[in-house]
Amino acid sequence: MNRKLVDPFKSVALPEVIEEYLDYGVAKCCAFNRRGTLLATGTEDGYIIIWDFETRGVAKLLNGHSVQALPDDQQQQQQRAAPLAAAVTSLAWSRSGRHLLSGSLDKRVMLWDVLTGELVHEVALSSGVTRVSLSRRKPYTAVASLISTPPVIIDLDSKEVTPLASIDFKASAEKPGQQEMVANHVAGVALLSKSGREVLLGQLRGTITLYDTASQQVLDVVKLPAAVKVMSMCLNRQGSLLLVNCSDKAVRLFELRPRQPDARSYSAEQLKQALEGVEACRVGSLLHPPEACMLAPCTASFTNAVEKNQWRAVALSGEGEHVAGGIAGKQEHRVYLWSRLYGKLERILEGPRNENIVDLAWHPTRSLLVTLSGNGKVYLWAQVFNENWSAFAPDFQELDENQEYVEAEDEFDINEKPAPPAVDGDAAEDAEVDVVTRERLLVFSSDEEDEGGSEEPLHWLPAEVTLQEEGPGGGQEQRDAAAGEQQEEGSDTSSEGEDAQRGAEELILDKPRDRKRRVRFEDSYATGDSEDDDEEMQPSGPGSARGGRTGSAGGRGRGGRRGRPPRCDAVGATAAN
Repeated sequence: MNRKLVDPFKSVALPEVIEEYLDYGVAKCCAFNRRGTLLATGTEDGYIIIWDFETRGVAKLLNGHSVQALPDDQQQQQQRAAPLAAAVTSLAWSRSGRHLLSGSLDKRVMLWDVLTGELVHEVALSSGVTRVSLSRRKPYTAVASLISTPPVIIDLDSKEVTPLASIDFKASAEKPGQQEMVANHVAGVALLSKSGREVLLGQLRGTITLYDTASQQVLDVVKLPAAVKVMSMCLNRQGSLLLVNCSDKAVRLFELRPRQPDARSYSAEQLKQALEGVEACRVGSLLHPPEACMLAPCTASFTNAVEKNQWRAVALSGEGEHVAGGIAGKQEHRVYLWSRLYGKLERILEGPRNENIVDLAWHPTRSLLVTLSGNGKVYLWAQVFNENWSAFAPDFQELDENQEYVEAEDEFDINEKPAPPAVDGDAAEDAEVDVVTRERLLVFSSDEEDEGGSEEPLHWLPAEVTLQEEGPGGGQEQRDAAAGEQQEEGSDTSSEGEDAQRGAEELILDKPRDRKRRVRFEDSYATGDSEDDDEEMQPSGPGSARGGRTGSAGGRGRGGRRGRPPRCDAVGATAAN
């Protein structure tokens, strides 16, 4: 990005604290759109919530995987068979942001129109879905990773499902020290490349296979060290880096190179012949030399050498300079941040206690991280913003340390400034100002700005205003009826207040000597005014506090609100004390 040109040695400001959290259902997965303006989360009960990330409010609610979306005769059967079978496990956006692909444990993959909220395509599979990947442009092609069967390639227009032929290796019995290819029907983790022309499949025996999407033929086979299991994979925003989470508690980085025009693809028989004689201990590409392979391993790997934690989810930052990994502890919510170039651990984010991490995602354009906890909350991690309210001149520069000032040679010379060119005022006023055309904001690199299609991108969802339906009698009659009810309630309340005040007057004026005194009512409390104004200025003794509340000659206690006792009683009480 441009920051590298300004100061290549300055690190990007990393997230530090939890800024806020989003809470709507029990979130199980999340995904940002291309610009990071919309965040989609899939819940445990089958709903998809689309958040407006600027306002942090719910912009759209999609319901297709939940039990309530099924017919009535299938809802109870589905709930008895598997209560959590409708959980949304993975989400993927299209390049334009107008379509969203969702996969669920209910063995279905759905493509949604984000603007209208309508279901565009639905494909039923043979097993529950754990991960989905969508091509960036139309015609849409999807790849789904399943629980108990190998991943499949889905043509969403024709709804054709093609399983991928998994490849595995075992030690050759005829040739010691070598390995032979065998068929494998075990599940794996698959995702599409940025161009959509290749499929990357990570398998249980520590191999990553690259397939051609159209022909399903093998392009390259890369073997990991120690035959570790591939837990999860993710690509960076440019599609040039592949991050692999392995079962040996290490996160490995690979460079995904573009396919050459003369690259060879192998069928099953050709691949078996090409792998004959390959050493069993060989690591890296098994079909090409290191300089010609499509998936080249990088030197840096990321791990916690002290605690040896297993990682639940991994992600690359938007600019690709940092790697984030969330640990798989049951009661820990910690995220480790490393520098991709040097492999150095830069920060550890400590989250709430007794909450594990389910998924995480890095914002495409901002230094902001999103983590999902086990209780379903979506935490937003951001950097601490220090406000500076100092008022300086526009050309003022704030210095951290003293600098020696060098006076320019002509700084104090008297030079007449040239007069500005004359501008015709009428011509300037008559010039048209275009306030309708919106200039394109080039945030990403030039190759990403090429949309490559006529589909207009969708960055935000419009606000929806819902009007309350009026009854058959018309809205004016309903408003008049409501006003009449409020008026009746007010009259009842006022009549009750008048009755209470009248009862208080009868209680106070029940004796002849009290009728001679002038009484003033304030907030249903009656206090008597003394005949002598000087009495109000005298300090009240222990027996004369607010009508002899502590016990005067009259002995009224709190009933002394009817009036202050005579002066002689108060003086006598003070003298007695």
